Amino acid sequence: MKKNSIFPSRYSNEARPRGYNPPNTYHLLQGITKRTSYNYVQAVKRNKEQPFEEQQRRVLKKLRSRLSRDAYMDFINALHKQTLLKRVMTLKDLELKLGN
Repeated sequence: MKKNSIFPSRYSNEARPRGYNPPNTYHLLQGITKRTSYNYVQAVKRNKEQPFEEQQRRVLKKLRSRLSRDAYMDFINALHKQTLLKRVMTLKDLELKLGN
């Protein structure tokens, strides 16, 4: 442990396991805030109940900002004409390309 260290560590610098990061209070509070947020809890619940609709909502939200209005509407119409399996595969590919 360093002499000038404010927070004592369980491990000395030499004996600290690789990848060990002491818990940061700020990050712990962020996690608690996120998990107790009403909107976050509802989104997790919707995702468990209807994963396909949530995936479609996420992908279409990202696509809307990247396409013109006409191109977006053409895509929506073409998507709804596809079979369910083809629609699932299309949305999965788009989600990977657009980023999570």
